[in-house]
Amino acid sequence: MKRQPAGERSNQEPKLSRAHPPAGVAAADWQRALRRQFGRGQAFALENLGDQPFFSEFRVGNPLSKAGYRMAIRGLDAGDNYCRARTTPATNWVPASTSSSSSPDS
Repeated sequence: MKRQPAGERSNQEPKLSRAHPPAGVAAADWQRALRRQFGRGQAFALENLGDQPFFSEFRVGNPLSKAGYRMAIRGLDAGDNYCRARTTPATNWVPASTSSSSSPDS
């Protein structure tokens, strides 16, 4: 079997089951990993509302679901960051142009 060059190897994590946690993984870690897995597949629109490029507050829109969120990245540890519940349909924020996309880990 021929080896793939390092640049062509897949760095993807294995797909997690939504029904059963992997063996030896705490429920909170499994749920966090499921959220990351879902978020990586979405085309989010991101607007920085603060002064800092990373540790800041953001408005996040998902053009497919028409959902809007407000999110803050304050630190690297669990509990430092937050994401407010989605906005109601009447106040959704989804920009007309979705040229920038991101999927932050929280």
